[in-house]
Amino acid sequence: MSQIVTEVYDAFRAANVQEDLAKAAAGAIAGREDLVTKLDLERDVNRMQTEIGRVDNDLKALKVAIADLKADMKLLKFGYGPAILGLLIKLVFFP
Repeated sequence: MSQIVTEVYDAFRAANVQEDLAKAAAGAIAGREDLVTKLDLERDVNRMQTEIGRVDNDLKALKVAIADLKADMKLLKFGYGPAILGLLIKLVFFP
């Protein structure tokens, strides 16, 4: 019996389940490759936390880039605004 099956068998026997029923229940679990263990869950949680950290860092970098773009837009509005306005006035009033 594998370790998981032995634990199941021992748990059933400790609960005073008949030996043949305990073996049958433990045997039903044998060979189950799709069972999730605590270690599997811990690995997945760690992997998810790492990925969340990466996404968080990417979002912080994106916020900085957006702030830089906003600053550049303000500079462009301030710098080119009067020039465009002057050009429009010239075109409208002095064709």
